[in-house]
Amino acid sequence: MRNFTKLSVVALLLSFVVFTACNKDTDPPAPVIPDPTGVYNLTSAELVDPDPLILLNVPDGAGGIIPEVSIPAGPATIPQITPIVGAALAAVPCANPASYASFELELKEDKSIIFHCVDEDVHLDVGKWDILKDTDDNYTILSLALTLPDVPFPVVLLIEDLVITTAQLTGTAVNYPMKKDLAKDFAALGNQQFLTTKMILAKKP
Repeated sequence: MRNFTKLSVVALLLSFVVFTACNKDTDPPAPVIPDPTGVYNLTSAELVDPDPLILLNVPDGAGGIIPEVSIPAGPATIPQITPIVGAALAAVPCANPASYASFELELKEDKSIIFHCVDEDVHLDVGKWDILKDTDDNYTILSLALTLPDVPFPVVLLIEDLVITTAQLTGTAVNYPMKKDLAKDFAALGNQQFLTTKMILAKKP
């Protein structure tokens, strides 16, 4: 009887070992956390929301003002939306609109976010970045917690469906603040709107 009991215990332990080993073999691999560190330039922005985007009192580039501009969502208006989004970003560190093309966004290893206006030698620490999980438990969201000079509240910009390669960062940016009337302060009553755009950022080598 004792031998039978001992054999039963041994068999139970062996079955536990086999079960544990099988579980280890079938466990899914841990999700990979992408590394977004680097210096980027905006190369493309496609409007998703609002549809259309309404802007008031828009400079026409020749010293005049366009009272109202309406831009529909979709890939057809990428040539219009890209410089608008680029200017909204570049206006944070750059005082002169002629310097906007030199704007660079840097995500550093210490998780700080630096807005560079290269032409004016201005470099602003505007917040912190982090990588978050989506509902499928994958790391596909880049969170940019920003403190912007003209915005009277903290901004959390989420770049969803994140894809990072050696050459670029792509995703859908949700919740970027923009003025409705460009002649007024952002904090003016009713002058806030929030954009969702598909973005492509080229990574500097």
